[in-house]
Amino acid sequence: LAAAGAELSGSVYTQVSDLENELNGLWTYDRREIKVDPKKVREINRQVIAAGANAGERDELKGGGSWSLDENKGTTARDSGPNKAHLTLEGGSSWAPGVTGSALKFDGEGSYAQSAGPVVDTTKDYTVSAWASLDAVPGNYATVLSQDGRRTENPFYLQYGQGAFAFSTPG
Repeated sequence: LAAAGAELSGSVYTQVSDLENELNGLWTYDRREIKVDPKKVREINRQVIAAGANAGERDELKGGGSWSLDENKGTTARDSGPNKAHLTLEGGSSWAPGVTGSALKFDGEGSYAQSAGPVVDTTKDYTVSAWASLDAVPGNYATVLSQDGRRTENPFYLQYGQGAFAFSTPG
């Protein structure tokens, strides 16, 4: 129910599954028999919708964020934008020399910096940009900048992979 405050009103469970043994999913392989109790699904969905209706208005995000990353010490990168969505350094991220001033260094093994909530209202037009320098080419995709979609409508990812940077939005 906590997700209702994040505007989730329902979802479909899908997963890569062993179709012959029918281990996962809501339906059997031939779609003839549902494998969950429909009454429970309807009741949970009713509770989620009711909780969402009582969640209240969300705060308006104004103007995005801007991080110069010139602190060069501590565990906070200050946002000079109107939302003051300061970043907290996590998972071994650290300060390093930048082109001018300082920069953030990530080890590629779980280090990151994050704000307490979304910075960009993705239900409207928006632009994101970042400077990134890679010490090594990632084996798969490496995310440079992202915002999840729990409070806003559309998550996004600015990533490097398969020899190029790409901007993606799931769905």
